Amino acid sequence: TQAAGYYKVDDVIPIQIYFSEAVTTTAANIITATLETGSTNADATVTYGALSNETLGTASYTVRTGDYNSSLTLNSIAISIGQNINDQAGNSMTDTSIPGGKNLADEIVDIFVDGVVPVDPGTAITMVSTGGNVVADKYNDTNTGVDFTVAIQSDASLVGGTIQIKAKIAPNGWTSIGDPHTITDANKTAGSATISVLSAPVEALTGFATDAEIKIKATVTDVAGNSTDWAESTNSLTVDVTRPTITSATSTTDAGLYKIADVINTTLG
Repeated sequence: TQAAGYYKVDDVIPIQIYFSEAVTTTAANIITATLETGSTNADATVTYGALSNETLGTASYTVRTGDYNSSLTLNSIAISIGQNINDQAGNSMTDTSIPGGKNLADEIVDIFVDGVVPVDPGTAITMVSTGGNVVADKYNDTNTGVDFTVAIQSDASLVGGTIQIKAKIAPNGWTSIGDPHTITDANKTAGSATISVLSAPVEALTGFATDAEIKIKATVTDVAGNSTDWAESTNSLTVDVTRPTITSATSTTDAGLYKIADVINTTLG
């Protein structure tokens, strides 16, 4: 009963079997259907409850981690040994094959089961302040934003998904900064995406002040909705938004009277 589309880990998909006429089972849970869920996992099996003078049965399949099929379909339907599915005249079903053109993938094309979560490639996120005076590993009062570069694997299911940058200044928790970046095919090909975040959300971080250290990670979500937090980056930005000032004006020359051409040292501190 689900529409075509992407389904992630823990999504539930009802699987319906239609019969040529009303049937009754001799017991509950005697009908099982095997679903093709890819090469990583054993095929999923769903079990149907008791039927009483009904033309369809419904069972729920929950997407498991590792399941993957771009167009979910059934491999087979089985009846428990010693049990029967009978019509109202008492005739028992002997043929459990699915007619050609009537399988799940024929009736609803492209129920895309994606139980493969995004994998962190292990490359630390890099960050560069932008605008004003750019200094490596620093965020200063002249900067207007930060560019974050996040490595991703060449995984087609990431295209159309998102990358959300998260930041924190200890001892505070992680906060999303900036809008989620939609992953493009070009990002997949390049193996990375650069996300530009303006200064406002950076400077709104709790604890933002000179000498604070901004830590970074990212949440990567594929097009089906599976999410993985990339590891906290070993790179960081140190905040210095205190502009230099003159603290004093003094001289190493002693107090006294000085005539024309005398030299008086002046020191700014």
